[in-house]
Amino acid sequence: MGKKKKIEISLIQESRDYVLWRRVSTEAQGKSELGLAAQLTIAQTFMGKDPVEIFTDVYSGTKLRQCKGLWQAIELCKEKNYVLVIAKSDRMRSVQEALEVLDAVGQNRLIFCDLPTSDRFVLTIMWAMWERQAIMGRINTRIALAERKRQIAENGGFFSKAGVYRTHL
Repeated sequence: MGKKKKIEISLIQESRDYVLWRRVSTEAQGKSELGLAAQLTIAQTFMGKDPVEIFTDVYSGTKLRQCKGLWQAIELCKEKNYVLVIAKSDRMRSVQEALEVLDAVGQNRLIFCDLPTSDRFVLTIMWAMWERQAIMGRINTRIALAERKRQIAENGGFFSKAGVYRTHL
């Protein structure tokens, strides 16, 4: 058995104070605070210090404009010259949203802990790839469901991955 690779975490080289914005999708996730605590730990680990303030949204929709905490965080960052930190880049849903947040807070004032740099170029490329991946996932899901429906119509059912015979989706 080979040696396990040691995971190394490099601190983000940013000396300015930062504001953390974090988001979870459901009330249950918000109440459990597990995902919220994880996002705080990620930010503290990568930034090497605590945020000056934390803003939180519980929101599962597709319009980040509805995330009041995000826009309050952006305003505070602009007012006090803080950096806006988002622990996980998957909190954004599209290139357009990521760039809208970048434009709102200002160049060099947005950090995603899981991206090497959060400039316009990197954000555009990364989210364009993720958007394409999400589109392909939806297409593949539709194709797979259509195939299962065909199997039900022609054969009366199908065997699941677990080997269970199913007669409906």
